[in-house]
Amino acid sequence: MKFLFAYLKNDNHLIKMELEDGKEVWAKTTKAVYSWAKKTYKEGENLNIEYTKDDRGKYTVTRITALGDKTEKKPAAEKKAYVKSSKYSQPSSPNTQDLIVRQSCMRGSCQAVTTLVGQVNDPDTLGDIIVSIYEKLYNKIVNG
Repeated sequence: MKFLFAYLKNDNHLIKMELEDGKEVWAKTTKAVYSWAKKTYKEGENLNIEYTKDDRGKYTVTRITALGDKTEKKPAAEKKAYVKSSKYSQPSSPNTQDLIVRQSCMRGSCQAVTTLVGQVNDPDTLGDIIVSIYEKLYNKIVNG
């Protein structure tokens, strides 16, 4: 089949191709296939074009590869847009906020103590240091 050109119209990605019988047809495709064809192939180039035809006679191109190309080349998948969930945008309760503060303080105190691991060999002493750093961090955050 012959690739004629790729066209974008109103967010519709279209490929114009010439079938084996010489008939020129328009086919819808994905953004990834459209982009791949537009940047990789030239107008009028003979290619392997995989497509489907529905019962209404509409064509959809699923893949385009060069003639004789045995490697599996797939266009990059489209990235999905990030949608912020309303579940997490609601303000959390005071208990949840306090829990977050406590967990953050404990994590910070544990990270601070990792610098002492080679110097203090007693686990009880390390535990006491973690607790004292945690209490100081928590009081500083809560009381200002």
